Parts: sequence; structure tokens; C-alpha cells
Amino acid sequence: MRMLLAGRLAQTETLIDEVFALRQRARTPNATLLYMVQLFTLRREQGRLAELELPIRTLAEQYPMIPAFVSPRGCVLVAGVRGTDRACP
Repeated sequence: MRMLLAGRLAQTETLIDEVFALRQRARTPNATLLYMVQLFTLRREQGRLAELELPIRTLAEQYPMIPAFVSPRGCVLVAGVRGTDRACP
């Protein structure tokens, strides 16, 4: 995430993708979740959060016990992705 903090967004995306591939090969159980957290941070900086609404909803279905998805804050996360004030559903 140092690249992100330095404003090097294209390089950040490349590294996020490379690390995700490594995590998948290593069979890291939460590889997808970690990938999405990093991608969310990047997309927020790029002003492209709307692209993540469906993937975040899919993660919420896959990981129903993660408070970020099932709590009111999780709904706010989805609303933020939509660019609205309206929360779940």
C-alpha cells in the first residue's frame, strides 16, 4: 500500500493483482477478502467505488459473519459504493 500512499495508482493495482495471485497459489483462505479490501481502498482513491457494489455484495453472502457486511456499517459501505445515502438492501 506504499504505492497507494505515494499516489502511484497504476502500480498499486498491478501489485494488488500480483499479491492476490500469490495468495491464491498459496491457498490462503481469505485471499479474496484481502484482495477486495485492498481493491476497495484503491477504487476509493480512484473515484471508482461503484464498480465494487456487486463484488461486495457477493462477499457479504460468502462471509455472513463478518460484521463489516452484516452490521449497519456494512450497509453504509454498500451505500458508499453506490454513491448514495441509501443503505441496504
